[in-house]
Amino acid sequence: MNGIVSRVDQGRLEEAAALADRVFREGETFMGAAFPSIFSGSFPCSHGVYEEDRLAAFVGLVPAVLRIGPARVPLFSIGAVCTAPESRGRGYASALLRETFRHIEDAGGSLLFVSGTLPIYRRNGCHPFGSVRQYRLSPEEASVQPEDPAFEWSEFRATDLHRLQELSEGHEVRYDRSLYETAELLRTAALAGVCRMKQKVLLGRRGGQATAFLVLALPGEIPAETRPFVVEWGGDAKDAAKLMSAAAVHFELKEGLDAFVPWQERKLMQALEGLTYKEVQHSGTVKVGNPSRLWEQLRPYLDSLHPGAARQVAISDVREEPGTADVSIDGETRRLAAEQLISFLFDPASGPRESFRRADLLNALLPIPLPSPSGLNFV
Repeated sequence: MNGIVSRVDQGRLEEAAALADRVFREGETFMGAAFPSIFSGSFPCSHGVYEEDRLAAFVGLVPAVLRIGPARVPLFSIGAVCTAPESRGRGYASALLRETFRHIEDAGGSLLFVSGTLPIYRRNGCHPFGSVRQYRLSPEEASVQPEDPAFEWSEFRATDLHRLQELSEGHEVRYDRSLYETAELLRTAALAGVCRMKQKVLLGRRGGQATAFLVLALPGEIPAETRPFVVEWGGDAKDAAKLMSAAAVHFELKEGLDAFVPWQERKLMQALEGLTYKEVQHSGTVKVGNPSRLWEQLRPYLDSLHPGAARQVAISDVREEPGTADVSIDGETRRLAAEQLISFLFDPASGPRESFRRADLLNALLPIPLPSPSGLNFV
């Protein structure tokens, strides 16, 4: 490898955005405006490879905090991973991932979301995770929903921001966002933009009080390869489902509207009962960089479920095999490789978890619920 790996200073981030546009958007100007969390310089943790004074490869790294019940879990996400076409095949992406993993470890992180599923990520301990129901609401199904005169909706207005924020914070499992961060994510509409769609935000009300919101990705001027879908929702699950029906009819979504519902959002699943769905996993992959640290960061949540069970489970890192862990419970210890550990922690149906004699005790604590990486906070 001839290039030099270095943190990308704020003065070079415009060059990084231009490289990402060149690779992902055929030269149009998009990435810098869509992802200020990467390209504004507010988070000085992205890295690049320089050939002499030219940026040849780049990886954007964005820190965040997840709220999982009473637990606060540091999270990192990577995106805009790109190499100039003339510099490919030189090992730059692998070198950048190694530097990124070092940064996360030094920063006290333990969890990484990756929007991609390429083999390079799988080789580096990033694997699919969780369980999601992908519902499809057709216009025909939406049009036969019973009338509810007490429910009304409108498109989002600037005066609705505090209401939307309060509804968003009602999720037990969510990204921890400030009011400013929520406003910025609504403004940039990153996920809709990536899909070459337009974003719409709807707010539902009863008796003048906000009860639910939807963020939607809808067809725009340029034909999109993706069907219309729900980016994010919040508030009362039944009213969120009513908003989905209203959107499918009002915006004449002939292809229907897709909603991706993580396994823990049971109230929304009940509200969507009767619709067709298929079981999928979360988009992208996840990496557990420091298993023992993650387990400790999750302890407030685990103790809230079953303090006795949480104290009987120990997770130890295997230093010579990053992402691998020794899991001990009630005198039984098993070594789980990275992919097995991710299933053990995050999958509702997990072979590695069921292999323990005390699977009953483990199932009182696991799986750990995670928010969708493909929401407003998409990187």
